[in-house]
Amino acid sequence: MHRRSHATGLLTSGGVSRKEESMASRARAPHNPRTQTQTEGLPLEERIRQRAHEIYLERGGEDGSEMEDWLQAEQEILGQEKATAR
Repeated sequence: MHRRSHATGLLTSGGVSRKEESMASRARAPHNPRTQTQTEGLPLEERIRQRAHEIYLERGGEDGSEMEDWLQAEQEILGQEKATAR
């Protein structure tokens, strides 16, 4: 069954909009270090939050691993900062 989303006007199937499906499929791609330049000016917590969300999407958007996603994102972001500080 398809429904039209009120917010986006896009057809949905199973409660997921085409836009969300497209975003999720792009997010499943390996982490791209070039995105670091897009987030450099953001506060540390926001960069970690965004990376944790990317990890969540890469895992297929399954709930239940929020802490692991956050810790992995934190480790990656802080590791990048240490590497660039050298």
